[in-house]
Amino acid sequence: MDQFNVLELYSGIGGFHYAIKKLFKLKGINNYRITGVDINTTANEIYKHNHVGDEDKSIGNILLERNIQSISVKELDKNRYNLITMSPPCQPFSRLGLKRDLSDNRCNSFRHLMSTLPLLENKPEYIMLENVKGFETSDAHQLLVETLIRCDYRFEEFLLSPTQFSIPNSRQRYYLIGRKVGTNLTSNKYKPNIHTKVPVIESNNSIFDSKSVVEYVDQISIEEQSGLVFIGEQFQTIESYLDNKIDEQYELNNETLLRYHMLFDLVDHNSFSTNCFTKAYAHRIEGCGSILKAASDSVTIDDVYTLVKQLKKQKDEQNCSSDNGNDFDDAIVQALRSLHLRYFTPREIANLMSFPSEFEFPDKINRKQQYRVLGNSVNVTVCYYLLRILIGSISE
Repeated sequence: MDQFNVLELYSGIGGFHYAIKKLFKLKGINNYRITGVDINTTANEIYKHNHVGDEDKSIGNILLERNIQSISVKELDKNRYNLITMSPPCQPFSRLGLKRDLSDNRCNSFRHLMSTLPLLENKPEYIMLENVKGFETSDAHQLLVETLIRCDYRFEEFLLSPTQFSIPNSRQRYYLIGRKVGTNLTSNKYKPNIHTKVPVIESNNSIFDSKSVVEYVDQISIEEQSGLVFIGEQFQTIESYLDNKIDEQYELNNETLLRYHMLFDLVDHNSFSTNCFTKAYAHRIEGCGSILKAASDSVTIDDVYTLVKQLKKQKDEQNCSSDNGNDFDDAIVQALRSLHLRYFTPREIANLMSFPSEFEFPDKINRKQQYRVLGNSVNVTVCYYLLRILIGSISE
């Protein structure tokens, strides 16, 4: 087949890139090129380090470090992209943002894309978008849907989490996959049908093939090498995602332990899930991701927190002076320290987001930057699977 050209908009650190490479490796396809586009300088350094090195230069993968609003109709038509993926800025729609929707300047590039797509002579056959839960109720979503219908795309929408793919991380996101069809759809009225279960399709067909039989299930697992899909609950603990040797910098300090211990989402190596890791992880506590209890199984969270509760009660009952109060605070911290609480490392979070073992950060990217870009990234496995059922059977 001719070269398969992919435009990876809002490319970040290349989560979609890995998903596409994984899919094409499964299908035995080598004749493809991925073009990433982003303006985030930190993410671009990481993208170049991992995706535009010597190994990929023979394929011709490139990164355009520019504003998406500068991409013209002429440029898109010239490159004849088969697939466009995108993960626009989520802040206009997220629970931690101001939810300014299309009035947010960070939506300007998305608005540009939606006004550009109808003007293309060579529209991409496939489109995939990822964003936060909440996007599906936004004006931006309405603009997306109207644009796709106007351009004769069929599409399916999902709210899915990695836990539904047997990955122990809760990160529900909105996904849309769309395929260009020949039939005029402009008269069709949009009927919301956002699936919250995983679509399973016979063989390697696309969900848009007329003969495809689709079953929606609660959970699947995917065999890494063969790509075989297994239906049903496949519980997996977080232990295999953890690093063996951890630097002391990841341990929680005394002030954090004392002030925020009631806000921690605590997990251990036997846990079957972790909370969503946001870009504020290790900077903020509440709602930003799980904290790992690294102590042995003999030291339990319940026992330690029972002791902490007793110490706080004694402190209140004795109406302690500042000196005596400090003694109780020290005892509380000492009790919490027995749990060996620490942050997940960026590498561990990357593991939970299905980034392959060869993914790495350049030395000049600090820990805070690593957390931030991971918090803005996509889960590779979820994107890989949805791309797989979007594109269906293609071969060299």
